[in-house]
Amino acid sequence: MISMKRKELMKIGVVVLVIVILIFILNYFYGALAFLNEPLNDIISGSPNKSCNDDSDCVLRKTICHQCDCGDTVNKNWYTFCPFVDKSIDLCKMCASLHSDFEVKCINNLCQKV
Repeated sequence: MISMKRKELMKIGVVVLVIVILIFILNYFYGALAFLNEPLNDIISGSPNKSCNDDSDCVLRKTICHQCDCGDTVNKNWYTFCPFVDKSIDLCKMCASLHSDFEVKCINNLCQKV
C-alpha cells in the first residue's frame, strides 16, 4: 500500500506536470511566454557583438526578439536567443534592410551599414 505522503507527492507532481503542459500549449498557440524572450536574450546573448576584422565577419541579423525587428549589423558568430514564439500582431514598418540599400562592411573593427 502506498503511503499517504507518497500519494500527496504524486498528486502534486501531476498538477505541476499539467501546469507545465498548459503553459507550453498557451505559448505555442498564443505566444504567452514571448515576454520572456528579451530578458533571456540579454542574459544568454548579451549585447550585439559588432566586432570584426574583415567585411566577411559582418552580417545583417535580428538583434531583438520581436517580429518587427529590422535587424542590424553584427558579427557572424553572434545570435539572438529567442526560445518562445512571438504571436503578437503588430503593424511593422517597412524595413530599409529589405531593399538592400546598403552594404555590410567592417569599418574601424565595427560592423556597419554603408
